[in-house]
Amino acid sequence: MKKKGDKIDQVLEVVEFIKDRMVTKSELKEDLGNFATKEDLKETEERLTQAINSKNDGAHRRLDQEVDKRKLLEVRVSKLETRR
Repeated sequence: MKKKGDKIDQVLEVVEFIKDRMVTKSELKEDLGNFATKEDLKETEERLTQAINSKNDGAHRRLDQEVDKRKLLEVRVSKLETRR
């Protein structure tokens, strides 16, 4: 049968194990300081939104240019067809 002292030693061992792995307030503050803040995330979101809108605008410009080229080709083809 286990003695009362053995149980206390086991409990103390568990408490010491937990204590050794605990984080102090200063360590926690340091670690939390390394995370992005809401303001950082807002800035990043705004930059990404601007970049996406810029890419989207560029794609629209290229599509519009392609439509204009095709319209010119249609006009040229129709002129050639009328000459025949």
